[in-house]
Amino acid sequence: MNRPILRFTVLILLSITFFISCTKTHQLNSYPNNYRMLSFNETTTSGATAAPVVFNENYSFIYDDFNRVSQVIYTTNNPVLPNTISYFTYSNDTIIKVTKNLNQTVIETDTFITDLRGFITTTYMTGNITSYAYLNSLLTRVTYTNGAYSLYTSYRGNFLKQTPSVATAINESYTYNIDMANRPGDYFQLLSFAKYGFNFYQYHNLLRSVIDPLTATNTNTTNLTYVIDADSKITRTTAVITDSSDAVVETQVFDIQYEKFK
Repeated sequence: MNRPILRFTVLILLSITFFISCTKTHQLNSYPNNYRMLSFNETTTSGATAAPVVFNENYSFIYDDFNRVSQVIYTTNNPVLPNTISYFTYSNDTIIKVTKNLNQTVIETDTFITDLRGFITTTYMTGNITSYAYLNSLLTRVTYTNGAYSLYTSYRGNFLKQTPSVATAINESYTYNIDMANRPGDYFQLLSFAKYGFNFYQYHNLLRSVIDPLTATNTNTTNLTYVIDADSKITRTTAVITDSSDAVVETQVFDIQYEKFK
């Protein structure tokens, strides 16, 4: 059986089975399963309020006949970043991602190894080898090339915190909109699709905030809001990042487009 072909089906079925057993989520409408993300545009504003720096980035997704992402087309007005096309190929338990510039020169080649469920267990990226462990569908441990690792603590189908081995007192923590089920357009899903071509993070509810202690005295908080249409699709995701003094460090606005598929 070709495991990557079943990636999205396995992930969805496993997530539904696990999450129903843990908790129930009430929502006005369920997310339609015949839509997939076509593209999203990210507008990032940072720096001083009087003279902010604004960059636009666009990610467009092309799918193969098995509803897997086969290409990610990236364009930006940021002069230090190249416009690129990433090509995904699938073979048994291996995904190869080749990123090229618009002249078709290879910039980077990454390899993702998956398990029987289609979850990534090992990544080989720019000389770094990272491994991943799971409990059911939830990530529990990430181990890096140098032997350092991060542990994920979860409750009722959601990550609560991430604890790094090198600074166990500094935990990244997460909160959720407990009345809304996770769906495309969730903040981590957007980042995941751009990098891996699918939803890497399988938690239950819609992410509401990420609290990231950069040091013992400096914490960045990412507060998330969503615009959801009548079909329960997220059409806009806004991330406002503030520092320990509540000053806005950066604002990210994601406008998302979808397409129907059979």
